[in-house]
Amino acid sequence: MCGPRPTHSSHPPARRDRAFILCGERLSQFPFQQGIPVYSLETVANFSLNLPAHMSSAAAVTDASFEQDVLQSDVPVLVDFWAPWCGPCRMVAPIVEEIANEFDGQIKVFKLNTDENPNVASQYGIRSIPTLMVFKGGQKVDTVVGAVPKATLSGTISKYL
Repeated sequence: MCGPRPTHSSHPPARRDRAFILCGERLSQFPFQQGIPVYSLETVANFSLNLPAHMSSAAAVTDASFEQDVLQSDVPVLVDFWAPWCGPCRMVAPIVEEIANEFDGQIKVFKLNTDENPNVASQYGIRSIPTLMVFKGGQKVDTVVGAVPKATLSGTISKYL
């Protein structure tokens, strides 16, 4: 799980300039040049934070469209609160896609980028991502935090069909 990105480093200055931190874990040591990290192309490719560029079964929802798309929905809604820099969010993304396809017509599935849409995330107290929330009748009825197996997510959703 990834929490909010810190605004300052908790590492002492001697260690801060040598570590690359993502989601609270030291991933590797990188060389620095005049205080700026130097990354090889291979390193950048390995830690690419972009999601795959394919058509998604889960539509994007924003702060502006959340009420209409989620709260006013006639069917249960699964909302995936995520961010592009979050590794576990990328791990759960294919599972969310499978759920969207498996429950097509029974539920709606939306993805909310918490970096671009902080209001809804704040309103629902999102502290760690990925967080997956189930809404029914305009109310939040269940929450799953972290990258979970498909069976866990399917079981959670099935309770509200």
